[in-house]
Amino acid sequence: MWLYFGSNHGYSGDDAMIPEKEGLKLKYLLSKVDGSPVDPMGDYFILKLNSKKRWHREASIKAILAYAESVKKDAPKLAADIIKRYGGEG
Repeated sequence: MWLYFGSNHGYSGDDAMIPEKEGLKLKYLLSKVDGSPVDPMGDYFILKLNSKKRWHREASIKAILAYAESVKKDAPKLAADIIKRYGGEG
């Protein structure tokens, strides 16, 4: 399973696709920690929260903190863990 920055509909690890250098692209292979497959029709986007590129790291942290804020009501423990780890306001 390829991880695509954006929709991965119609793509799999078997596709002979060369990733682009800029923009949305296929970049990672993705599976669950237990080794089971992810939803092949799912959309996935990776954030590297400790990137060496400052602009990338800062944007990724803003994104995950926004995510934490948006799930606070339905997943309060997840939101609290994210906020504690990445420095948002509690």
